Amino acid sequence: MNHNETFKVLKNAFFKIDHDLNKHLSLINCGSTAIVTTIINNCIYVANTGDSRCILSLDGGNAKTLSFDHKPSNMGERVRIENSNGYILNGRINEVLALSRAFGDFKFKLPYINSTRNKYILENNKRIKKDLVHLPPELFQVTVEPDILLYDMNFNKIPEFIVIACDGVWDCFKNGQLIKLIRDKLALGWKLNKIVEFVLNDCLTMANNYTGIGFDNMTMIIVALHPDGNVAGDNNLDEWYQVMMDKILKEKGLL
Repeated sequence: MNHNETFKVLKNAFFKIDHDLNKHLSLINCGSTAIVTTIINNCIYVANTGDSRCILSLDGGNAKTLSFDHKPSNMGERVRIENSNGYILNGRINEVLALSRAFGDFKFKLPYINSTRNKYILENNKRIKKDLVHLPPELFQVTVEPDILLYDMNFNKIPEFIVIACDGVWDCFKNGQLIKLIRDKLALGWKLNKIVEFVLNDCLTMANNYTGIGFDNMTMIIVALHPDGNVAGDNNLDEWYQVMMDKILKEKGLL
């Protein structure tokens, strides 16, 4: 499967899931972001809808971003929203939603809109008045269409690990800060599950009623990548821990 085929499969999966969710009327006023990270033939594909985020840790603890948050204020998102008769106020679509892409939120996914510009279309060489314009799901005010980014490990340095987390974590940490914290704990011999628990507890200590930080959804996954480019399994995870510890300690001049 080539890159274009993989992109198509991932996008179609997002659209199919959202289409099936539309059968549940309870989801008209609620929704969810989603981020999917897939490794195929030594390539990392990240499909993102919303403001969950995926980053890689490269050599030296450099953070490589593999997704970008979908906010209504982003120019490309704003154009789509306004073209579908929506508006943005206080950073929210129609003063309600602070995200421009998501599963669910079906009241923002109207397949027909009133035409305010081109009320006439040409059909069989005749001008026909048409008040409604059909929109494909890619052009809804809130679309489920993911952006997909690719990191090819065949031609780039193999990352140390992948971090996938939802927006509640990124409210509390910048990309580089989180990578540094994880690597510092690895240097102390911590396991990944303990590091995840520490990070989430640290987010909770930042809780602020005024800003809302520390109260949003917090889900986080760390994926270890073995030097051969594969996800570290049970057999080589201990080896990965040792390699990372020695590497980070050497960088700090402690080994």
